[in-house]
Amino acid sequence: LYSAYRDNRLERIQRGELSDNQFYGFLRLRKCGISTSYAEIEQYVPRSVAVWLRRHILQVYLSHLPLFPKFFSHDVIFHVNSFSSQLACILLGFKKPKWVLYDYSLTGFLGNETTWRQKILSYIIAHSAGILTITEEEKRRLELRFPTLRGKIEYIPYGTDLEYYKPRGSPEKHQILTVGLDPGRDYKTLFKAVEGLDVRLLVTKSHRVKNFPTVLPPNIKVTKLSEEELLDAYATSKIVVLPLDIRGGANESMGISTLVEAMAMGRAVIASKTFAMESYIQHEETGMLVKPQNVEELRAAILRLLGDDLLRTRLGTQARSSMVEHCDANTVAERMAAFFSRITGKPLHHI
Repeated sequence: LYSAYRDNRLERIQRGELSDNQFYGFLRLRKCGISTSYAEIEQYVPRSVAVWLRRHILQVYLSHLPLFPKFFSHDVIFHVNSFSSQLACILLGFKKPKWVLYDYSLTGFLGNETTWRQKILSYIIAHSAGILTITEEEKRRLELRFPTLRGKIEYIPYGTDLEYYKPRGSPEKHQILTVGLDPGRDYKTLFKAVEGLDVRLLVTKSHRVKNFPTVLPPNIKVTKLSEEELLDAYATSKIVVLPLDIRGGANESMGISTLVEAMAMGRAVIASKTFAMESYIQHEETGMLVKPQNVEELRAAILRLLGDDLLRTRLGTQARSSMVEHCDANTVAERMAAFFSRITGKPLHHI
C-alpha cells in the first residue's frame, strides 16, 4: 500500500522509461518467488472522484480503508503509512494478513508519545508482524522501545536501480545540484554557503518545501526537471548537496532516496550529518558529512571539492561501488523476500 497515487508509473517502468525505486521492491519481489499486487482507490473509481476523496475525506492515513476487503487475499500487507487500515485489522482480531511497516521515521513520529495520535501509533507498531527500517540507528531505537519486536525488525538499505542510475561519462559543468522533494531541505543554509561563489547552484524544488527563501543570490537557478533532465543534471554536476534540517525530529530519514540516486550516478555528495546519512556515507570515503545548519563548514566542503578534482572523482567512484555492494535493488529485494518468508513462516513461492 503506497501513500500516493502511482499514476502510470508502473507502465513506464515496464517500458524502461523510469526506475522502480519508488515501488520499494514491488516488481523485483516477483523474481524472488513472491506474488505481489498493490491497491489504491484510483483502480476502482474515476480519477476525479479519487482526487476528491483523497483531498476532502480520506487523506493519506485513511486512503486505503475503502479497499479493506482486498486485504484478506494476501499473506502480507507492506505499507508506509496505512495506519488506519492496520489498526482496523488489529481491533477486529484478524490474524491474517501479516502487517509489515516500511519505516521511514517511526520513532520521529512517535516523539515522547504525549498525544493521542502518538499513543495510537505506538499501539499499532507494537502489534505489527514486522518492520523494515532503512537506517541502522532506527532499528536500534525501535528495538529499545519495543523489546517484544526483537527479531522482527530488520535494517535493509534503500534499494536503487543501478541500471537506471549509473555514471554516463558526461562532461562536468561548473555546477552544484540539490534535489528536494520533502519538507526538510535546509535551503537557507545552502544558499548562504554558496553566496558569492563562482559556481552555479541548480535547485529542483518541491511545493512541499515551506522554508524556501524569497530572494535568491544570482548564481542560483530554481527549476523543475523531468526524469531524463534530472539524470542529466546528476551526470553533469560536480557535486550533489543534501542540506537537511532535522530539528523538528519528525523525519530523520529524509533525503535517502536522493542520496542513493546521486551515489549510484557516481557523484561526489555532501550531506548534513544525520543518522540516516551516516548509514550510507563514510565520511571522506564515499561522500562528505557536515554539521547541520553550519554555513561555514558546508561552504568549506563545497570549495574543497570544487578545487580538488582527484578527491571529487575518488568520492564519486567509491560512492558508486558502495551502492553496488549494499544498495543494488535486486539484492535488496532478495533480502526483503527472505524477511517476508521468515515473518510468515512460508517458503517464498507460497507467499
